[in-house]
Amino acid sequence: MNTKLKKILFGNFIFLFSLVLILIINIAILFFPLTNVFGFEFSFVNAILISFLAGITSISHLRNKLNTNNIYFFYFGIFFLIIPLIVTLINSIFGYSCSIIDGFLFYFVITVPSYLIGISLGIVSFSISKRYNYIIFFSLYVLILFIPIAEFYFNPQVFFFNPIFGYFPGTIYDENISISTKLVLYRVLNLTFFISIFVILINKLEIKKYSSLILTGFLFISLIFLFLSPQFGFSTTKKSLSDHLNKRIETEHFVIHYPKSLDEKEIKKISLYHEFYYSRLTNFFKLELKNKIDSFVFKNNTEKGNYFGSANADVAKPWLDEIYTTIGSYNNTLEHEIAHIFSASFGTTLFKVADGINPAMIEGIAVAASPFYNDNCVDYMAALAMTNGYKVNIKKLFVGANFFSQNSSLSYIYSGSFIKYIIENYGISKFKQYYSNSDFENIYKINFEEVKDGYYNYLKTIQTKSDSSKAKYYFGRQTIFTRVCPRYVSKTLDDASKAFLDKDYNLSIKKYLKILEKTNNYFALIGYTNVSLELNKINNAIDKIEKNLKDYLNTSYYYNLKFKLADIYSLSDFKNKADSLYSKIIKENPNNWLLQLSEQRLFLLYQSENIKEYLKNSPKENYRLLLKLIDKNNINILLPSVIRLSIISNIKYETFYNDLREILNSESLNSSFVLNYLSMYMLDNFDFVNAEKMLDKAIKLNINKYNVSLLKYNLEKISWMEEHFKIFFLSNHFSKKLICSLN
Repeated sequence: MNTKLKKILFGNFIFLFSLVLILIINIAILFFPLTNVFGFEFSFVNAILISFLAGITSISHLRNKLNTNNIYFFYFGIFFLIIPLIVTLINSIFGYSCSIIDGFLFYFVITVPSYLIGISLGIVSFSISKRYNYIIFFSLYVLILFIPIAEFYFNPQVFFFNPIFGYFPGTIYDENISISTKLVLYRVLNLTFFISIFVILINKLEIKKYSSLILTGFLFISLIFLFLSPQFGFSTTKKSLSDHLNKRIETEHFVIHYPKSLDEKEIKKISLYHEFYYSRLTNFFKLELKNKIDSFVFKNNTEKGNYFGSANADVAKPWLDEIYTTIGSYNNTLEHEIAHIFSASFGTTLFKVADGINPAMIEGIAVAASPFYNDNCVDYMAALAMTNGYKVNIKKLFVGANFFSQNSSLSYIYSGSFIKYIIENYGISKFKQYYSNSDFENIYKINFEEVKDGYYNYLKTIQTKSDSSKAKYYFGRQTIFTRVCPRYVSKTLDDASKAFLDKDYNLSIKKYLKILEKTNNYFALIGYTNVSLELNKINNAIDKIEKNLKDYLNTSYYYNLKFKLADIYSLSDFKNKADSLYSKIIKENPNNWLLQLSEQRLFLLYQSENIKEYLKNSPKENYRLLLKLIDKNNINILLPSVIRLSIISNIKYETFYNDLREILNSESLNSSFVLNYLSMYMLDNFDFVNAEKMLDKAIKLNINKYNVSLLKYNLEKISWMEEHFKIFFLSNHFSKKLICSLN
C-alpha cells in the first residue's frame, strides 16, 4: 500500500468508522430472517447502508483535500463492498445458503450501483456548498430515499424503483423476486446518469460557475426522468393505469376500470357485486361515502403484479378511494377491500387508517365487515384455532407489527373476530372512536383484559371439538419469515413450472429436486410427482410422497398430499390403498372441497376404468364423462365437480342447465353444501329464481347446520341482486353507459 493511500485510509476517521459500521451491521443482520441469506433482502439493506456511508465518506475525503484522483474512490468501493460479501459468504459456507448465483446477481445489480450513486451524491453536495455539504447530502439522500413514500401515497402502486435501493417489490405476499430486464435497464440508466455526474463534477469542483450550470442540467434531466418513468414501467400513475385498463363503467357508487378482454356478462356481474357489497357495508358501518370508489379490476395476478406491484394480494388505498383486485376476486376479497374504503371515513393519519397505522386494527375491521373466511364464519374459524392449540394473544396481536409474527390466516381471523365481537357488544360508534384513538380503556370505560376474557369465553361456546383436522388444514402454515429460502424457492418453483409447461421435463424435475434438497416444500413435491407422471415414472412419484408424507403431518398440506397420493394409487391399480386414503379424508373432513372430491373419487374408483380416464382427461372431457354418470343416486357427490368443470371449460350456463334440468329438481339433491354451491353458480349467471329456490331448499334441509350464517348471507345476496339487476341493467340509462364503455 503506497504512502498516499495509507494517508487516505488512516487519516480519514469517517472512512474507517464506516468500515467498522458496515462490518457490525452485516454481522447483526445474520440474526434476522430473510437478511440472513445472500439474496435480495441482504443486498437491499446493504444498498441503503453503503450508499449513505459512501456519500459521507466522499464529502469527508474532499473536505480534507486528501486527493481528488478518481482511483481512490475505486479503492473506497472495494473496501465498502467486499466486507458484506466476506461476511455473507462465510455464513453461506458455515451456516446455510440459498443460491450463491442469485446472491451475486442481486448484489451486483442492487448494491454495487448504490455505492457509486452515494459517491456521486456526496460530490454533488460538496459542489453545492463547501460549508453545508453534509446537511445538503443528508437532505438529498432522504429526499431520494423517500420518493417511494410520495409514489405510494399519490400513485396506484406498491412497487418502487429507486436509485438508492434499486427495487422494492411491494407486499410480503409476493415471494418471487428476481433480476428482471426492467430492473437491469433501470440500474443501467442510474449508472449512466450518476457516473456522468461523478466524472464531470470531480473535474470541475473548483470552478463554481460550471458547477452551478452542470447541477442545473442534471436537475432538469432528473425531472424529465421522473416524468417519463411511467412510460418505462418504473412507476404507475392513475393515468397510466387507466390507459392500460382502458374500459370503464360507472355505477352509482363506483368507477370500475377493467381490461377489454372482459365480456358484457362479466361486467354486469362484477358491477352488481360491487354495489351489493356497498349496500351491506353501508348498513354495517352506518354511513354513506361522499365520493365514488375507483375500482381497478385486473385480468389476472400477473397483470396486477406488473402494473400495481402486488400479484398475490388484493389491496385498497383508503386515502385515494381506490381498490385493486382481479376478475376472480369478486366473490372472495372484493367486499374486504371496499370495507377498507369505508373505514377511511373515521380513520386517522395521512393514510386515513387506524391510529398508529395498526395492521391488526386496519385488517381486523375489514374482516369483521366481511366476516367469512373460505366460506366459514370468522368466529367459527377463531374458535377452531383456539380449541386446537392455535391460540393468539389478542392484546399482543394489536400491538405494533405483531400482526405479521404468525401465520397470516390466524392474524386476520383473530383480529377480525375480536373486532366483530366488540362491535356486536359495544356498537359501531364506539369502535369508530377506538379506530382513530387507540386508547381502549378511555373510550370503552372497561378493562381490556375483561373484554378479552369475555371474547375467549364466547369462542368456547362455538362447537369445534371434532374439527382438529380442519384446524391443521387452515392454520398449519409458516410465515415468510420462518420459511427456508422463500425467495429462492419461489423463483425456482416458477422456473420449474415454466419448464414443465414447455415440456422440458428433465429440467423441471431437476429444479424441483434442488428445492427438495433444501426444504420440504409442498409445491416442489407436487411438481416432482406431476413431472414423474408425465415421464411415466409412477413408482417414483409414489415413493417420493410416501417417504415425505410424515414430514407434513402437522401442516396444512398433509391432506392435500394424501389426496394426491390416493389419485396416484388409483392410476396404479392400488385400489385398496386409494380407497383407504380417500376414506380417511372423508372421515376426518379437513375441508368441504377435499371431502367432496374424495367422495367423488371413491365413487369413480369402483366404476370400471372411469377413475383412470377421469384423472387423465381434459376438463371438458371430464364434464362429459360425469354427465353420463350423474343420476339421482349420486347427484350430491358429482354435481359440485360438474359445476366446477363447466366453469373451467367455459360451458354456457344454458347448456349446463339444459343438460341437468331434470336431475336438478330431484328430491335426492339434499346436501346444503351442494345446494349452496349450485345456488351461487346460478346467481353468477343471473338465474335468480332458481338460485333462490335452491338456497331456500338448502336452508330447509340444513339438518347438520351447515354454516347457517353463510346461507342467510347468500339468501340476502340473491334477493338484493334480483331486485337491483332490473334497476341497473334493464334501464336505458345503464345501457347507454355500458355501450359507451365498450367503444
